[in-house]
Amino acid sequence: MNRLESGEGYDRDIRHYEFDIANRGLDYSLGDCLAVYPHNQPHLVHKFMDDLKMPTDTVFDIQRADAGKSAYWERMKADQVFEQVLDVFGKPSKRFYEFLGIIA
Repeated sequence: MNRLESGEGYDRDIRHYEFDIANRGLDYSLGDCLAVYPHNQPHLVHKFMDDLKMPTDTVFDIQRADAGKSAYWERMKADQVFEQVLDVFGKPSKRFYEFLGIIA
């Protein structure tokens, strides 16, 4: 099931999903959760990088800081960052535009 939870005119798309795991060999107990890691489509990412004139073998050194953990560095190829980490094709939120108004 896929049901829209956010109201009409709300600037974010919030959904309720249900997954049928019957006969899949998965055990689910109350309190378990399912993590979903969306990715951008590789052909769109490569076009995006072509538009930026960025080689696909570009490497980024990224400092990550997770709550409650010490910061650490990770090396990632640019196409991996744009495909798996950043939402480069998403619609900016209303709050993003409000922040732009503050600094403009």
